[in-house]
Amino acid sequence: MKSVKDANIQLKELFQNYKKFVSSNPQTISDLETTAKWISYFIAGRISDSSVTSELVYALSNMLVFCNDRIIENSQNPKAEVNPTAQKIKVMLTTLEYTEVFIEIGSRRLWGKKARWYFIVAIQIIKSKVSRDTLYESVAAMLQSSTDKKRNFLETVELQIGLKNYDPQKDKRFSGTVKYVE
Repeated sequence: MKSVKDANIQLKELFQNYKKFVSSNPQTISDLETTAKWISYFIAGRISDSSVTSELVYALSNMLVFCNDRIIENSQNPKAEVNPTAQKIKVMLTTLEYTEVFIEIGSRRLWGKKARWYFIVAIQIIKSKVSRDTLYESVAAMLQSSTDKKRNFLETVELQIGLKNYDPQKDKRFSGTVKYVE
């Protein structure tokens, strides 16, 4: 049992050293992350099952970038107020986004086309539901903050919405308003 505790302590020390290295050498880390992404491009087509391997390497390199960004962000602003629920949701959505194609390819290989579509639908449902909930939670937090700390000016919120399959060069510009209804 002692060896498991020792291994756990060693892993914690190793991770602490890694965090120190990442936070003190962000440019070097950025170069390593770029190299890891390029490896996934070189793998494609060069080995058997290259699509699965390439997507796995690409997904892992994106997860490494995400992890390193969080380490750097926490080291630069360690006392930033963060909503733990919103942070967990952000991590879950980012993980889903980065591994979505790998899950799709892997599920098709393991269980066939029908299972692939089940996974695609499940992932899209999770992403849309969680995004909506996160939006409502964020707006509620802003409204609460606004009432807790009164200011002597009109507060506004800028909301950016991304549209899929919208080409601004082909399609005419449009404008509109969004009304928040509780």
